[in-house]
Amino acid sequence: RDGANSNIHKTTDGGISWNEVYADKGDSIGLYFAGEEICFLNGSVGWVAGSAFHDDTSGAAFLYTENGGDTWNNIWVNIDSEDYHNRIYSFYFLNETAGWAVGERGLMVKYSDSQWQVQTPVSDLPLKDVYFSDENHGWIAGGYLSDQYFQSKILKTTDGGITWQEKRVSDYIINDMFFKDSLNGLAVGNDTSQIQIIGSWQSDV
Repeated sequence: RDGANSNIHKTTDGGISWNEVYADKGDSIGLYFAGEEICFLNGSVGWVAGSAFHDDTSGAAFLYTENGGDTWNNIWVNIDSEDYHNRIYSFYFLNETAGWAVGERGLMVKYSDSQWQVQTPVSDLPLKDVYFSDENHGWIAGGYLSDQYFQSKILKTTDGGITWQEKRVSDYIINDMFFKDSLNGLAVGNDTSQIQIIGSWQSDV
């Protein structure tokens, strides 16, 4: 398996103590889970995104809870036998019934009608973050940085993800972003020298 298995702990006393509520020992068909991001939509419903592993294959996956995190289940797995490193890095919910997720090798997944559905990719780069300021305006940032290679990707939609346009490619790998409206936002990442940056964005980025 690629990477460590994930456990989930819960606190009910402000972080003084933590109780294990999910210990990854594989489910009934031998799937193991490694988490990347967690989000709760309300006091009961929550999701963890990451990847699932089984023998020599892996795939993007979600864990789901509807009792405040007391129990978790593998609710969605997209096994890809040709890609041993497929996973979800980031997801964002507009509300309890609509959301987006992005991941390795341009993976884009949309949540609607209580289902996750893989979308037609618009890039083959790893996509690290997704954010929507409203139901129409959204951004995806991705790319990779190593000693030999650098590629950055910024995508924007103004029609709720029906179409995505590539915007100005920056000299930074964006790791996380926040938009207070469709015109103004903040991003954090690092440049080609591995120096961390925080910067503001405006309308056409």
